[in-house]
Amino acid sequence: MENYAMTGKILKIDLSTPAAEIVKTADYAELSGGASLAYRILLKELPAKLENAYDQGNVLVLAAGALTGSGIPGSCSVAVAALSPITGVPCCHQMNGRIGTMLKYAGYDAVIITGASASPVWVNINNNEVKMESATFLWGAGTHDTTAQICATVGREAAVAAIGPAGENKLDIASIVSLGGATADGLGGVMGSKNLKAIALRGTGAVGIADMEGFASAMDELNKTWLPAPGGSVVPAKAQSWSDYHAPNSWWNAAPGLYWGASASGVETGECAPGDTARMGLRTLSVVRDFGEKAADAVVRAVACPSCASGCATLLHLPALERAGLSPYQLCGCEALRNARGFMPKVGEIPEPEKEKEETEEETATVVEHFEYSDLEIAAAAASLAEDFGVGLLGGQLAKNFRYAVDSGQMEAALAKAEYGSFDWELYRTGNLSFLIDVFRRLGKNNSKFAVLGTADAAETWKFGEEFQTADTAPVCSLKRALDADKLHGAAEAALAAVSGDELRRPMTQLLDCGLTADAVEAIISAHCGAKTAVKVKDDILVPDAKAELMGWSAKQSYVASLLGLCSRLWPISAAPAKESGYTANPALTADLAGLVWGSSISSEQLEKEAQTGLTAARVLQCVHAQNLDPSTLDAVSDWVKAEDSLTEAAVTAALAQLYKAFGWNAVGLPEEKLLKELGISHAAELLKTLETAEAEA
Repeated sequence: MENYAMTGKILKIDLSTPAAEIVKTADYAELSGGASLAYRILLKELPAKLENAYDQGNVLVLAAGALTGSGIPGSCSVAVAALSPITGVPCCHQMNGRIGTMLKYAGYDAVIITGASASPVWVNINNNEVKMESATFLWGAGTHDTTAQICATVGREAAVAAIGPAGENKLDIASIVSLGGATADGLGGVMGSKNLKAIALRGTGAVGIADMEGFASAMDELNKTWLPAPGGSVVPAKAQSWSDYHAPNSWWNAAPGLYWGASASGVETGECAPGDTARMGLRTLSVVRDFGEKAADAVVRAVACPSCASGCATLLHLPALERAGLSPYQLCGCEALRNARGFMPKVGEIPEPEKEKEETEEETATVVEHFEYSDLEIAAAAASLAEDFGVGLLGGQLAKNFRYAVDSGQMEAALAKAEYGSFDWELYRTGNLSFLIDVFRRLGKNNSKFAVLGTADAAETWKFGEEFQTADTAPVCSLKRALDADKLHGAAEAALAAVSGDELRRPMTQLLDCGLTADAVEAIISAHCGAKTAVKVKDDILVPDAKAELMGWSAKQSYVASLLGLCSRLWPISAAPAKESGYTANPALTADLAGLVWGSSISSEQLEKEAQTGLTAARVLQCVHAQNLDPSTLDAVSDWVKAEDSLTEAAVTAALAQLYKAFGWNAVGLPEEKLLKELGISHAAELLKTLETAEAEA
C-alpha cells in the first residue's frame, strides 16, 4: 500500500536542535490521513500537561489526506493541528490550496514540528532535502510578502504556509495562511511561539494510482454524473432546461446573462448542465451568491484549488481599493469574504461628533469627503488585510465584536483616553478603508488593550451587555459556542456544533440544503444513513433514534473526507445533480475511489471505523487537556438567540445523548477503555487513567 496514495513517511522536525528525521507513518496509523492521523500523532507526541499553547512543548502537525494529490476533484486538503490558544485543547483545521498536494509530492504523509528555534527561521523542504533557513529578514513582514520572497528563493511552484505579525506576536486568533486556505483557533500564534515564520514545500514526485484504467473510468463517471457544486448544491439557482428543480440559494448559480464581468472578454457562465465537463469551472460564482448579481461586474475569474474545477475562490478587480492604498486585484476565498463583512459603517450610520464651539459666520466649514464603498469592496479589503497580517476572523465574529465595541461606546470606555484618541475616527465615520489598515496593524502588534479584540473572550472582557447577543451577534467564548437557533437545522445540528469545533455538521447541512425537494432528500438520507427520518430536523423536545443515525453519519463522513484529504465543500458527495441517478450518489463512492488508488479493496466500514478513531482520539485529547472526565459539561452550549419556536435546552441535551451513543461513548460523552482498544488507540486509555488518578488524588 505504501507505493500508492500514502508515502509511508513522516517528516519530524525539532526546531530546538535543529534536526529533522524520517519516521514511519505506520508508527501512528496504517489507513489514515488528515484529522484522524493528526490526532493520532498528538495522542503520542503532545505532552499531557502544558502551561499554555505557546509552551515549547506544543506540537504542530500538518497531515495530508490519504488521497491528497491523487487528482480526485477536491483532493487537496491538509489537516493542521496543535493545542489551541483559544480553547486550551487540541484542535484541527482543514487547509486547502496547494500545501497538502506539495507535501505529498515531496514524499511525506505529514510533518511534525516540535520545540522552538532560538531565532526566527523558515523551514525549506525540497523533496528529501530539509533546511532551517534564517527568517530574520522576514520577521515583521506580512504573509503576502513572505510568500513572494520565499517563492523567489526556492521557485514559484513551491507552496508556502506562513504567519504574519499577528502570529509572531502570539495574538490568540492568529492564523496560518497559505494560498487558498488559512487556519483558525490561533494556530498562527503556535508557529510564532516556535519562531517559525513559514514552511515552504516543493516536491517533484507524484501520487501513484494502482488501477489507472479503472481510476480514469471512475473519474469520468464522477465528473459527468456525481460531482455537485461547492456546498453540495445539485440544482441551479435559477430555473434551467437541464433540471427539474431550482433553489435561489444554490451555489450552482451559473446562468445565461451572468458574466465574469471583469474578465478580458466578458465570459458568460450560461447553463452548465451535468455532463458538460468543459464548463464545470463556470458553475459557481460565490460572490454573486453572497453579495448579489452586481458583484459579477468585479469578477476576473473563478479560482480553484489543485484538481478541482469547482472554484469557490474569486479573483476580483476592485479599482476603488486603490484609494485606500490597497491593490485593486484581490484573490478571495468565499468564506473569508463572508467573514470579513461589516467592519466599516455605511455612510450616515455613525453620527458626527458634537462640536466644542459654534462656528462663527467668518469660519469656513470643512468639507468632509465621504467614501461610499460597496459591501464587496469593504469585505475584500478586510479579508486581504486579515490574511496579510495573519489575523483570524473568528468566523465573522471579529467584525461583529469590533463594530459593537465602537458603536456602543464600550471600546471608548475600555481603552485609555490616549489609546482611543490615537485612532483616526474621522476615517471611520466617513467610511475611509484606510482605517482598516490601522485596525489590523494594531491587532497584529498585540501590544495594547485594543488587542483584546483578538481573543475569543472580547465580549466578556469588555463587558458587552445582554443586548449584544442578537441574531447578528452571537459571541463565541472558550469551549462554549453560542448558536443562532434560527440558522440551525434543529437540535441535531446544534449537538454536532457543541461536540466539536471541527466541521462535523457540514455533511448534514449540505445535504439538507442541496436544493432538492424534501422527499428527494429523505430518500438520499435513507440510502446513505440506513434510516428513514424527517428532513426537517427541528425538534423542540426530543431527537428520535433515526436522527442519531443522521448525526453519526454526518460526523463520520466529515472525518472520512478529512482522512482522505477531500475538500469538505465538495465531500462527502451524497446528493447528485443527474436525475438519471435519482439524485442519489453512490454511498460507496469514496471507498471505491480509495480502492482504485490503493490497489486493494477498501470498504466504507473501514473508512468509517478510522473516522470514529479520529473522532474518539480528538475527544480524549479534549478531556485530557481540559482536565475534565465529564466532557458533557464542555458540550454545554452557551445561550443562543431564542426566537419564537426555537430550540430548547432539552432538545439539545437529548440530541447530545443520541450523538454520544452513535459514537459509542458513555452517557457523559467519554470514550471508555474497551472502545479505545477496539479502535487501536490504547494509549488514549492510559492518558484517561492518568487523568482519573490525578483527579482522585486532588
